Amino acid sequence: MERITDEQAIREFQKNGWGNTVFTCPDGAKATVAPCCYGENSLEGCEYFLIYWDMPWGGESTIEGLVNTLNRHEALAKEQEELENQIHQFFDEHEASGWNDESWSFYSDWHKDIFGYRPHARVCGEYVKPY
Repeated sequence: MERITDEQAIREFQKNGWGNTVFTCPDGAKATVAPCCYGENSLEGCEYFLIYWDMPWGGESTIEGLVNTLNRHEALAKEQEELENQIHQFFDEHEASGWNDESWSFYSDWHKDIFGYRPHARVCGEYVKPY
């Protein structure tokens, strides 16, 4: 699949009235991008682009940054997978050897960075309703 260009992205947003727009990344992954426009619905009026996809994070403040991120999905997904493997290993090691306040605090922060939420139980990478 071809790389997305800045011009293509702008055209897609224009066709969609600067609403949520689905893009297909070069590796075939789908990403829904929500332009955060204030004032006028245009490139000049957009202050941020939120990306909703198969990773728990995503967003850029410029069209160039957005397009670069969408085009790098495959590499970013591999990095995400590596981080998930690392945190699972960290979790398993501490489950075996024990936790202290410092290691759990570090783990909780890291878990939020990787999965988008803090652990609500002694789990790794699975969401547990806190209430």
